[in-house]
Amino acid sequence: RTNGTMWDNGDSIGIYMKSAADLLSSSSVLAENVKYITTGTGDFKSHNPDKAIAFPQTGDKVDFIAYYPYRKTIIGHKYPVNLTNQENQSAVDLLYSNDAGGSDFNTPNINMTFKHQLSKILLNISSTDTTLNLAGLTAEITDAATQADFSLVDGTFSTPISKGSISFNVSAEGDFAEAIVMPAASLAGMKIVITLGTDTY
Repeated sequence: RTNGTMWDNGDSIGIYMKSAADLLSSSSVLAENVKYITTGTGDFKSHNPDKAIAFPQTGDKVDFIAYYPYRKTIIGHKYPVNLTNQENQSAVDLLYSNDAGGSDFNTPNINMTFKHQLSKILLNISSTDTTLNLAGLTAEITDAATQADFSLVDGTFSTPISKGSISFNVSAEGDFAEAIVMPAASLAGMKIVITLGTDTY
């Protein structure tokens, strides 16, 4: 999370329950994309108590997969990632959990570890000219993947659906900027472009 390791009040996740040791699929899923919400404590409860996930009464073992931020519609167990608008970075900061396995009604408290699936680039900007005012500075990264699908089955990204420029969120003073990007095997062709007035770096 952009708030360190803490959840915020109202944060919502989507949870899947499936048969233990099976890949997530239409045949193995027992509960699909159920919305759970927290007050910020890290304990999540069903957004709708009538739709709370229940363990199989047979005692069969189950696994849990979850993601953040919650989306009402997920098609084919693929989470669509779109990084073109980052005004609210927590809305695109994808987290994923796939380590809660082999549970049944004898172990009702499920602990899930969420991990960031995207990368964040932070820029600390300064000038050797101490009189230079950096306010109004802009920054972008070019030829970056802006859209792709993330598989909730195995935690992998598809080939980018589109590429383009991603604008950094820049502080009012112009001395700090941050942007979220997709992991990439190669940075070839990508550039960080900083603009201040008529000067481009």
